[in-house]
Amino acid sequence: MKASIRQQHLLIDLQEIDTELLRLDRRLAQLPEKKKLVELQEGHREAHTNFFEKQKALEDLQLQISRIESDVVLVRERIKRSTSRLAESVSAKEASALQEELDTLNNRTRVLEDRELELMELAEEAESTKNEFQEKLAAFETRQQELEAAVVLAEKDAASKKARLTNERDGLAAEIQGDLRALYERTRERYGMGAAKLEGRVSGGSNMELDSADYAQVKATPEDEIYLCPVSGVILVRGYGQ
Repeated sequence: MKASIRQQHLLIDLQEIDTELLRLDRRLAQLPEKKKLVELQEGHREAHTNFFEKQKALEDLQLQISRIESDVVLVRERIKRSTSRLAESVSAKEASALQEELDTLNNRTRVLEDRELELMELAEEAESTKNEFQEKLAAFETRQQELEAAVVLAEKDAASKKARLTNERDGLAAEIQGDLRALYERTRERYGMGAAKLEGRVSGGSNMELDSADYAQVKATPEDEIYLCPVSGVILVRGYGQ
């Protein structure tokens, strides 16, 4: 296939745009913020689990405290009734039974109050721990929002650059003859690169120096004849430091 030097040099400009577009896509796929988001999500899940475990433990303790408080109220009401009956009692036997009952109820009250105090201390510790995990959870969520905002900003910036480069590419591609452009696209699709410079004896397609036989073949090929790199298969564009 024949193509003028200018046409071939346009391929290099086109390749530079395609390389930049590819670089933008790779940069977006490998954004540090995206990696940090993945790492953050693991910590966020752990903090979330710990927070709700501590919240559930606190609720269980508060429920136990509530039940004990109800029991204490009932016992005290019974003490009040028994004390009133004892004051009105005229029978020694009944008075002895009532006093024994009051002793039992007072012991029961002390046991309940001691248990309530113990549970309240545990609840205080549980609430403090829950609050710590709540703060961690809030910090994770804040950091996640910051990273997500950074990703959105990077994607927006990349989209703007890609739109500009795509417009440039469309205009540039329109200047390249159809058969040459088609060859470039096929080559790029197959090898990941469509065209590269030949600088001296070094092929930009393979980043290797052509051997003597291949270089002799290059020199023997007319400048307006398309030459493919024998190693990488891409279109080699001459006229760069030969």
